[in-house]
Amino acid sequence: MDFYSANLVAFCTLNAILLHQTRRRDFPRELPIEEGKPVDPERLRTARAFQRRFLVGYALVVGADWLQGPHIYATYKYEKGLSEEIVALLYATGFIASAISAIFAGQVADCWGRKARCRDYCILSAYSCVMIHCESLLLLFVGRVFGGMATTILFSVFEAWMIAEYHNLGLDDSVLPLNTVFRNMTLVSSIVAIISGVAGDAIVQALGNRKWPFALSILSATVASFWIQAYWTESYGTRAAIEDQKTDLGRGVRTVLTNKRILAIGIASCCFEGAMYLFVFFWSPALKSARLRAGSEEELPFGIIFASFMCAMMVGAIIFSSRLGVPSRESATWGVLMAMLFASASLSCAVLFDSERALFLAFVSFELCVGAYFPIMGFLKSELIEDGVRGSVYSLLRLPLNLFVVGAHSLAREGMSMLRKLGRRTILTRGSAGDDHRNNVFLTLAGLLVVASLVCKAKLA
Repeated sequence: MDFYSANLVAFCTLNAILLHQTRRRDFPRELPIEEGKPVDPERLRTARAFQRRFLVGYALVVGADWLQGPHIYATYKYEKGLSEEIVALLYATGFIASAISAIFAGQVADCWGRKARCRDYCILSAYSCVMIHCESLLLLFVGRVFGGMATTILFSVFEAWMIAEYHNLGLDDSVLPLNTVFRNMTLVSSIVAIISGVAGDAIVQALGNRKWPFALSILSATVASFWIQAYWTESYGTRAAIEDQKTDLGRGVRTVLTNKRILAIGIASCCFEGAMYLFVFFWSPALKSARLRAGSEEELPFGIIFASFMCAMMVGAIIFSSRLGVPSRESATWGVLMAMLFASASLSCAVLFDSERALFLAFVSFELCVGAYFPIMGFLKSELIEDGVRGSVYSLLRLPLNLFVVGAHSLAREGMSMLRKLGRRTILTRGSAGDDHRNNVFLTLAGLLVVASLVCKAKLA
């Protein structure tokens, strides 16, 4: 068994143990006690049915996203032979589309239905998969526009629908803590990502091209659309909030800018999630560069590596959520601070390490922090933002994130310029433009995470 497969097996074993312990804690044999009396079994059935309805649909939509993820860069770079600058521009186009759609996507969801917008995600995601196999560069850019719009919906409207439905059903911590749902969202996303990574890599190896993971993504999005239509109820913002939005488009912006707590979590999400998106862009060329420096031109098992990252993300989500239990705003704030500081340290170590294996372990530690961050940040946002304008504010919080990532991608350098030919061999030279640029990005992100943690400590703690 090679290094990456052994790590994946070890992570899967650890997660199986942690999940078993978590299940025993979440589903005790005896009914939980509320104010000295057992909780009404009907309320428990309602809570579990709600979570099942949501998580099945969520698993299908993130499956559509994760099946594409590990293969987009490789398809552009290695199959289509596009330059690093063009690949970066394609990614930037997706983030620009996401930034523009963030201005109105949440407002549209609050006013005309969050369930309907979740189904729109399925349509946009499917079209983006179709476009990636076109030979026309224009259609490739159109596909990234669809993908960017879909991403905005995925990371704002789905969560807004879930929280609104949770409150509409009258659920609370006695039957289903909201933090548990956020943790389970991260776990479901990670499990689906692991399966998608392994299955996508296997099908690429078996059939010799990268079309099939995108075909499976289209299938997953289609099934998700039918599930959402059949089992989810429609959800809207409050009437007063909707009327305010229709007559004053700047209300959501003022809410973000004038509420210091919401502004602080906006800064934190911009820096942390921006680091995460840039990490997605850089991890595969970073590992490939380390392997070439070691004198090997053997292809990396991208799907196995990606699955290992998702396993690490699961470990982070389970451990941090278990430690917090039913969190308060204060404990969740400290959790976010720790996640950002450890992520900063991981990115700094990635610059220092020259070994491929050490670099991989630094990336794994970063993914542990990602797993811890999402359920905690989800809880903080649910506490600080009102249901009536949740979709609007969530999508607006993604606007600076997308602009940040676009700016970073605009500074991309041609990674292949670090390669030079020597006879029939390809040699990677040290101190290349691609490596230097990537290291500078990692160090900048590490510094921004420290700054963001200080802002959160000042405004939230």
